Amino acid sequence: MSDAPLPNGNSEGIKKSSNSFSQTTVLTVGYVAISVVSVVMIARIVLLMLRPKRFVAEDYCVFLAYAFFVSQCALYIAIAPLSERVVAVQEGRAPYYPELIDEGFLLGRLYFPALIIFWIILWLVKFSLLFLYRKLLVGVPSVYNKIWWFIVVFCAIVSPRTASALLLHALTGIDRLK
Repeated sequence: MSDAPLPNGNSEGIKKSSNSFSQTTVLTVGYVAISVVSVVMIARIVLLMLRPKRFVAEDYCVFLAYAFFVSQCALYIAIAPLSERVVAVQEGRAPYYPELIDEGFLLGRLYFPALIIFWIILWLVKFSLLFLYRKLLVGVPSVYNKIWWFIVVFCAIVSPRTASALLLHALTGIDRLK
C-alpha cells in the first residue's frame, strides 16, 4: 500500500477494504443477464406472434421493463472499469491519479440513475403482474375486485415512499425507514 497522502491530506481513512465486485464479475453478470432476459423476451414476442392478440397493459409494462433493464445493465457495464480504478486507489493497489476526483463524481452521476432505473423496473413488473391478476379476476365476486383495487392503491402509495427512503439511505446514509 502506498503511504502517500491524497490531495486532501488523508492517507489512512481511504485505505479500507471494499465490498465491490470485480470488473470481470460485473461484466459477466451484466452480459449473461442481458442474454437470458433477451431470450425470454424474444420467446414472449414469438408467442405473441403465433397466438395473435392485441397488446394489453401487462405487455407494455413488461416491454418497458425490458428496455429499462437493458439500459441498467449497460450502465453497470459502463461503470465497471471506472469503479475498478477508483477501488484500486482506495485499497492502495494503485497510486492516486489526477482524474480520480472527476471519476468519483462521474461514478456518483452514473450510480444514481442505475438505482432509479432499478426501482422503475420493479414497479413495472409489479404493475404488469397486477394487470395480469386483473384479467384473472373477470367473472369472480366483486369483493375480489375491491381487494385488487386496494392492492393497486396500496402499491401506488407505498412503492414511491419506500423507494425514495431506500435511495436516500443508499446515497446519504440517512435512514428514514426507522
